[in-house]
Amino acid sequence: MSDRWATLTDAPLSCYDCGHSYWYVGDEPHDGRCPRCGSRLVSPAGNLRIVNTQPVGAEDDTAGVQLVGRDDSGRLFQYWLCTDSDERARCTRIDICGNRVPRGDERGYPPEFFPPAVRDAAAEAGLAVPNGRYSK
Repeated sequence: MSDRWATLTDAPLSCYDCGHSYWYVGDEPHDGRCPRCGSRLVSPAGNLRIVNTQPVGAEDDTAGVQLVGRDDSGRLFQYWLCTDSDERARCTRIDICGNRVPRGDERGYPPEFFPPAVRDAAAEAGLAVPNGRYSK
C-alpha cells in the first residue's frame, strides 16, 4: 500500500475551448488536456514558472512586457501585459501552446492564470498587477 495520498484540485479546472468544467484527483498535477475535447487550453497544471521576460513595444507610450512560462505539464504560457492610461497593469493576451485563450467576460481573464510567479515577474518588470481579475 502506498503512503502517498491523491489530492483534489482546490477549484474546478476549466477548458477554454469547449467550456467544460471538471475536477482532477491525482497525486501529480493534471496533464494539461481537457478530458472532454482534448484541448490544451485548460487551467495551469501545478506550478507555473516564468522562464523569460522581455519588454515589448506598446502604443501611446505605455510600458509593456511579455512573460513566458511553463507549467508542470510542460505547456508553454505566454502573457502580454501593459499599463493603461491610469498606470494600472492589464493583460492584453494569453497564449497556451501558441493558442490564444479567450478573455471571457468584460472583467478579463480568470484569476487562475495569474499565480504568484506571474505577479512577481510583472512586478520585477515594473508593472503592478492587482489581485483579482486582470484585464479589460
